[in-house]
Amino acid sequence: MITLTAVIALYANDETNNDKIKETILNNEGTNDIQIKNNESNNDKVKDSTINNTETTDDVQIEDNTLIEPDKEADEYTENEEIKEETKDNSTFNESNNDKLKNTVTTNEIIMPSEELLKLLEKNKNKTGVAEMIELINEGGINGASKDKIDIEDIICHTNTTSLMLASSFGHYDIAKALIDNGALVNLRAGDGFNALMEAVRTDNIEMAKLLIEHDSDINIKNKDGKNMIMIACENGNEEMFNLLVENNADINEKSSWGASALIYASEKGNINIMQYLIDNGIDVNGKADDNGDTPLLWAVTGENPYEASKLLIENGADVNATNDGGVAPATILAASTPKVVKLLKDNGADLDTKFADDDPPIAIAASVGNLEIVKALVENGADVNYYPNDMNYTAIYHAIDQGCYEVAEYLFKNGVDLNIELKPSDVYGGAIKERYNLLEYAEAMQDKKMIDIVKKYYKKK
Repeated sequence: MITLTAVIALYANDETNNDKIKETILNNEGTNDIQIKNNESNNDKVKDSTINNTETTDDVQIEDNTLIEPDKEADEYTENEEIKEETKDNSTFNESNNDKLKNTVTTNEIIMPSEELLKLLEKNKNKTGVAEMIELINEGGINGASKDKIDIEDIICHTNTTSLMLASSFGHYDIAKALIDNGALVNLRAGDGFNALMEAVRTDNIEMAKLLIEHDSDINIKNKDGKNMIMIACENGNEEMFNLLVENNADINEKSSWGASALIYASEKGNINIMQYLIDNGIDVNGKADDNGDTPLLWAVTGENPYEASKLLIENGADVNATNDGGVAPATILAASTPKVVKLLKDNGADLDTKFADDDPPIAIAASVGNLEIVKALVENGADVNYYPNDMNYTAIYHAIDQGCYEVAEYLFKNGVDLNIELKPSDVYGGAIKERYNLLEYAEAMQDKKMIDIVKKYYKKK
């Protein structure tokens, strides 16, 4: 059974119900949420819900503008022209408005199968109220409903979304089409900046995206993270969605709120065709994110397709030694990559002994997390097992001893560890090292018997 985590709040059924139900949706002061609150005249068992409206317009009226107006402080947002802020005293929808679709939603993680939603939409001509939805759930007429009864007075209505957005998000094409056919506004946006089309892109729903594009959904909006739909398609690695957006004039040159290009997102996912399209159409392979200086190669090296994505970037001119604002180079983060990428970087001029911000070279980082494959790959490609860029001498073997990485320690001992090295007192790591330690003394200080035995075995060969 396909489910939709939603309750679609639409217009009140008819004027006869208005005598039984006088329910007002009021803003919670200081929040973006609203709470359903019954009037004194409300029956114990609520049958439907109503929302404030004015008598002078058929446009959707939202009390105190609680519906989905994007953050006014964000430059990339514009006001929803469809939403009016004007409100009047509590009143129900007039008869002419009952033919229009209400573009708000209430949800409390209520599970509603799409079949039941469609039945309600058909039965009430898309005017079903929240209380009737809740009653249906409480009567146990659907599979997968909440075990607990739902009290309408306890429900918080999150109006930072719409019925259409929820239908899009959960992939209910028939519901989305029914909503659009009955007047749903496709370009309303949630508090996070999403519209229904962006929900379809996020969930990789091609058919939903086509439906919304056909109804003039805005394809170039950004969410509150500054991501546009192209970036989300890149992030998902969805080539079909990416092509659909490009064919409909989506902008590939925009940057996110932290200044990341679409190529950075595409490089992490590693869809080669998407990456190649972006590169062929002018996106800079060395373009740094504005806020932190990250490059596409930094994201590719630790991404989902690290070798192929990194190779493509390097073949198109990526700088293998470029660092971000924190001094992180692609080689620095090889502990989270693969041996093939180690060789790829080395073959293209990467410095495998580059230091990280706290002075650790790549081999020390790999040793500290017990990544034996990367330690081996680094050594095989020329990394110095005894290298440390300051006089503290906290080399890879000390990292392995400290973290109890036995296999790494054994490998390092067999591949040239200086048995005479001493760890020196230093201000590095907050001055944690206050005494001189040789390797055996340090292992004993760790009180790790297995590691002590490993170190002793090699010390006997001194």
